[in-house]
Order: sequence, then C-alpha cells, then structure tokens
Amino acid sequence: MSFDYDTYLKVYAYGLAVRTVSPIQPLKEYYNKDIVPYPFDLTKAAALLEEAGWVDTDGDGVREKEIEGEDEPLVLEFLYSSGSTAAENMALMWKESLAQIGVQLKVASKEWTVYLEDTKSHNFELCTALWGQVSGLDDMKQIWHTESYNGGGNYVGFGNADTDKLIEAIRYENDVEKRNKLYYEMQEIIHDEAPYIFLYTYNMQLAFHKRFDNAKGYNVRPGYNAAELKLNTSWGSKALAQ
Repeated sequence: MSFDYDTYLKVYAYGLAVRTVSPIQPLKEYYNKDIVPYPFDLTKAAALLEEAGWVDTDGDGVREKEIEGEDEPLVLEFLYSSGSTAAENMALMWKESLAQIGVQLKVASKEWTVYLEDTKSHNFELCTALWGQVSGLDDMKQIWHTESYNGGGNYVGFGNADTDKLIEAIRYENDVEKRNKLYYEMQEIIHDEAPYIFLYTYNMQLAFHKRFDNAKGYNVRPGYNAAELKLNTSWGSKALAQ
C-alpha cells in the first residue's frame, strides 16, 4: 500500500503496462481476475504499521519497535541489479513514499552476478525481479514449492505442506476446469500472504512483414517463434505486379 503504482506505470512505463496481481500472465484463461490489487494508500499503510507495533516514539521520523529489549528502527534494504533504470526509478519512488510513513529504505544496487548470488542464497531483505512466462501451462514448483528453497527459484522461502500439495495437484490434474480452480486458489494464497507484490506486465505490439506466412503472436517474450515463420516466395512478384 506504500507504492504509487499508477504514477509509476504512467511516468516510467509510459502507459504501456497494466497492473497484475499474480505470477500468471493475465492473458491466460486461469489468471484469477477476481483478485483485487493492493491500493496505494499511505494512511492505511501507516495504520498497519501502528497495529504491528511500529511507532515513532522519539520523533526522528523513523518508526521503532522494541525487539528483545532494544528499540529497533524500521530500516530496510532494497536490493536490485545495477544497470536497471526501471528498478532504480522504482526504488527511489518507493523510498520517498515510505519516508512519509516513517520507514527508512536503503537502496542497494549490485552487479548482476552478485545480485543473483544474494537472492539465490536468500541474503536480502527486499528485492525486485522480472519473471518470464512460458506459453504453455505454468509449473509453479520451481518458484513456489518448498523443495525449491535450496537451489531453486523460491528465493523468498514461501510455502508449506498445504501449498506444496496444491502445486502437485496442479501438475497432475488433466481436467481443465478442475486445474483452473486449483490455479485460482494458488493465486489467492500468494496474494494474501504477499511474498511478492506483483506490479505490472507490459503490453506488446508485433509487426510482421507481409512476405512471411504463418506469423503467430504469443504471450511470452519475444512474442513470436521465428522457426514457425515461412517465407512466401511469391510475395515479391505479386508486389511488383501491383
């Protein structure tokens, strides 16, 4: 609730992206459209911090909480890969918003290989990342199963026996309607527990030259499969005749 999604999408994504609420690509039939995105609401965000016991008792602008007999200030580190302008803009925007509600955000950029090692080894407090999508069914085990915590993509340590069971059920359910319901349920759990806050997915436009046949678009980058394109050998002669 402390991140201004609309401003970010308008200013830094140039209005070419849309909010999303789950790890599933919004164009897929099992994307859960019933999930309501978290709003940008600093008043509610501050109230949640108050409820959790984080209060600025000394008036220095940063909230504190007594932990093991010591007052700990609410200072967090936000990690991103150096060279990413989008991530840097995101971090600076968020830092400014958090400061308004008594949270100090330290922004840390690291070279890609170091960033990757830190996230894989769970050596971070907050981070940002991009996830790619496949055109087929999503296998959620790599990122969300507890078995993927060590050596896999479950960097945030999400999951328990119930979510593991749900992931396995998705993998082996052949009935489309039943499988979609399982996907919906998994997305609801992820949204409620908020191991990630999903921000946006880019809109994409594709242009194919008329000399190519069998041109198809896909909802995964780069948006097409070059191996499927077929050259129409008669296109040039038709164009000259016209």
